[in-house]
Amino acid sequence: MPSTSPESSRAYAIAGALLFSGMGAFLFQARALDPEFSASAAGLARVLLNTLIAFIPLAALSSQSKPADASQARAVRSGLLLWGACGGATLITYNASILEIGMGRASFLQSSQTIFIALLSPFLARQKIHGWAWLSLAGSCIGLSFFQHGSASSGASALGQILAIASGFFAALSYLTLARLRTRASARAVTLYWCGGVAIATLLQMPFERGAWPASMNIWFLLLLAGGLASAGNVLFSLAYQKASAIEISLISFLTPVASLSLDAVLFGIMPTQSALLGAALILASSLARKPHYLSRFFRRKAASSAG
Repeated sequence: MPSTSPESSRAYAIAGALLFSGMGAFLFQARALDPEFSASAAGLARVLLNTLIAFIPLAALSSQSKPADASQARAVRSGLLLWGACGGATLITYNASILEIGMGRASFLQSSQTIFIALLSPFLARQKIHGWAWLSLAGSCIGLSFFQHGSASSGASALGQILAIASGFFAALSYLTLARLRTRASARAVTLYWCGGVAIATLLQMPFERGAWPASMNIWFLLLLAGGLASAGNVLFSLAYQKASAIEISLISFLTPVASLSLDAVLFGIMPTQSALLGAALILASSLARKPHYLSRFFRRKAASSAG
């Protein structure tokens, strides 16, 4: 049984953010080798890897939680359906925005999910947003603006930008649904409904695709690697959102572009600008900031261990 401590939840989220940055690196490489491949190909790879490395192992290793009564069972089922539907909507709008404005700009605008989470958490997840979270969010957004300096003029498609922001909205709804369900829904059920939502979304998207299916096995290999990292990252984020504050976990997700900056430099020789480095520093300082009482608790534990 995974730990329910805030420290463990933050560790899950940090690991998930790093895995998503790896996913982006493989997708970037695939797009560089074949700029015309269909977004549905990436979605199909994600569905396959979701099933193989996420749902099947969880189904074998975890037990199915049983709600206490019928009304609670209906509430959990409704929440899981919303989680799966929003997951599918996130995938459709994100893939469509990539076709319109490119991966970098789409990823930047989809990060609006944290703003939506901050605004909607009190209503949908019944979680109060404290002043420290607003300060951290402001710092992260300022960091992102530096991070993306010079790229705002790219991606002139208004439709593409709307789709990317819509993807952020649906992502926020899906994670807030998990935050409200907490641990009443098992990891197996959460992963099953997510796989179903993404699979249905991919099938619905296919008839409207403009790209072609990859002809090279190398491209499929890269897409499968990306799908595997994304699937593992999604499981970790799902666990984190069920056990910790939604805004806190969402702020940690800003680490993904920072890690991607390092991967771009190491793997592709794309060196960051001074503006990007400043933005990365602001994002790190803001996204990893914590409530003041966490710090005091940390120092109290240190003092107690020294005294002992």
